[in-house]
Amino acid sequence: MAPLTVTCPTGHPNCKVVSYPLLSNDVFWQNRDYHIAVGGPGTGTQNQQNLVTLYNGNTTTAAPNQTSTGACPAATYWDIGVRGDTGPTNHGLATLNPTFSILTSTTGYSAIGSGNSQANPNVVRQYCNGSRIIPEAGTAGAGWQVPPGISDATVPNPVFNLSPSATVDEGNNWVNISWGPLSMSNPATATSTTSTQLGNYSITPGSPAVDSGTATGAPTTDFFGNTRPQGAGIDIGAVELGGTGVTPVVSGVLAPPTRNFGTVTRGTTLTGPVQLFTLTNNGNVPLTGITQASLTGANAADFFIIRLLSTCGPAGGGQLAGQTTLAPGAACLITVQFRPQAAPALIGVKNATVSVTDAAGTQTSTLTGTAQ
Repeated sequence: MAPLTVTCPTGHPNCKVVSYPLLSNDVFWQNRDYHIAVGGPGTGTQNQQNLVTLYNGNTTTAAPNQTSTGACPAATYWDIGVRGDTGPTNHGLATLNPTFSILTSTTGYSAIGSGNSQANPNVVRQYCNGSRIIPEAGTAGAGWQVPPGISDATVPNPVFNLSPSATVDEGNNWVNISWGPLSMSNPATATSTTSTQLGNYSITPGSPAVDSGTATGAPTTDFFGNTRPQGAGIDIGAVELGGTGVTPVVSGVLAPPTRNFGTVTRGTTLTGPVQLFTLTNNGNVPLTGITQASLTGANAADFFIIRLLSTCGPAGGGQLAGQTTLAPGAACLITVQFRPQAAPALIGVKNATVSVTDAAGTQTSTLTGTAQ
C-alpha cells in the first residue's frame, strides 16, 4: 500500500504532526507567565524546608504582590503557544494563526494573521488570581495555613485528628500548603447587602473589540444567547456589547470607612501611628481625575498625610508616585499619621476626615484618635 500523501495548506508546514485550531474573534489578554524555583530554607518552624518562589516568566524577578483583591500587577505575558515553544515569539513545531483577535502583543503573529490588535480590550473588570492573604487585611488576613509536616521517624507522632496537616513522601520530604478564599466578589469590601464583582469580561463602549470581528464562522449568538451582531459588525470576544446592556459605571470607594489611631502623647510627630486607606475603582470604566487626598474636620491639624507613602493623585508636594487614573478593580493608597498637637493643645478625642476627589465625586473616611 502506497504511503499516504498529505499536502499541507500554506502557512501550516507541519500539519501532519500538529493540529492547527481555528483562532478567530478571540481575546487573549495579559495571560500571565510564571515559573517556580526552589530557594534556601525558611525560618522558624520552616527552617528544615526549602522555600518555593514564584517568578515572572523565565526571569529571576519575583512575581509582585497584589495591592488589592483581584488586582493585576505587571507581569510577564504569554498569550498563546504550542508545546515546544520556548517563549511567546519563539515557535518550534508550529506558529498559530489568530485572526481578528486581540492579543497582549501581536509580535510573532501579525505577519501571518489579519485583523489583529494589541490594544487593551477594556473589559468591565479584569480579574487576576488572588493571593492566599487578602491584601486589604494585612497580616490579620493570613489565610488558612497547614502546619509544617514532620518526619514519620519523629516520635512521638501526633495523635490522629481531622485537622489539615502535611505528610511525607518516600524521600521523607513534605510540602506545606496555604490557600486563600476563592470568591466571586471581594471579601474585603463586601457587606451584607453589596459586593464588588471581581471579574466581568464583557467589553465596554469604546473598546477596540466593538464591531471589529469577522462574521466568517462566527456563531449567531453570544455567550449569553443574545443575537449578534448588535451593531455595524460582530464584536471580538464571547460577549456582544449591545446584547449585554452594560452601562458605564463611574464609581470609587475609599476603605476602610473609619480608622481609630488609638491614644498618643501630645507633641508626637514622626513616631505617630500610621494607617492606610485604599481608593478602589469599583466601577466598570476607568476612574479619572484623581486628586491628592486632603484632611478636613475639627481636628484636621492633629493628623498628617504622608505624601511619600501615598500614591493617589498626581505626583508633587513630596509625593513621588502619582495615580490620577485607575482601571476597573485597580487601587491607590493614602497614608495618614496621627500627630496630636503639643500642649497647650487640649487632651481628649480628636476627629477629622480624609477625602479624595475624582470623576465619581468625593470619597471620605473618618479619623479618630485620643491625645493625652
